[in-house]
Amino acid sequence: MKIAILGKHESPATQYVLDELPEDKMTDYNWMRSVCQAWLYDNWDRHIDLYVEGFTPMTLAFLREWEELRSHDYIMNSSFDITLTLHHYQPKTGEYRPQVWRA
Repeated sequence: MKIAILGKHESPATQYVLDELPEDKMTDYNWMRSVCQAWLYDNWDRHIDLYVEGFTPMTLAFLREWEELRSHDYIMNSSFDITLTLHHYQPKTGEYRPQVWRA
């Protein structure tokens, strides 16, 4: 599953965690975590490619909630290969460089 937080930049992402970021939520980290948690519960997949767009607080909220969900017993004790790959945009080449998150 190829995702981005907001779809601010062109990427191969086909799904987004948010359609838009409300102005009054730009500094509400608890709100960001709850949005990411709800999105992950509704869209859980064994492999997620996250195209990082630079909105650091929301990206950190997503990583924290991914780790939380991944740590649940039914996932940890399963035989699933569960991975999250972050893709970082490289302005000089116009390509994304992958980084496996805690494989």
